[in-house]
Amino acid sequence: MKNIKKITALSFVFFLTSTASLAAGKLDWKACEKEVKEFKCSGDDKAVWACLEKHDEKLSKACQVTHEKGDKLFKK
Repeated sequence: MKNIKKITALSFVFFLTSTASLAAGKLDWKACEKEVKEFKCSGDDKAVWACLEKHDEKLSKACQVTHEKGDKLFKK
């Protein structure tokens, strides 16, 4: 029972953290480290997103998830 409460609390904290970072326009590019280095992307979140947009078909599955979050922020 204690573990369920801990897991629930951690899930809630994770949800708040990810929601807050997305709302603040900050993306966690850790899933895209390989691609960022390979394609020499740099700058703020929008610049990295735009750089990866050019290589969309070459992104790993994990990186595609982060990139799609960027789509929601920057494609308007």
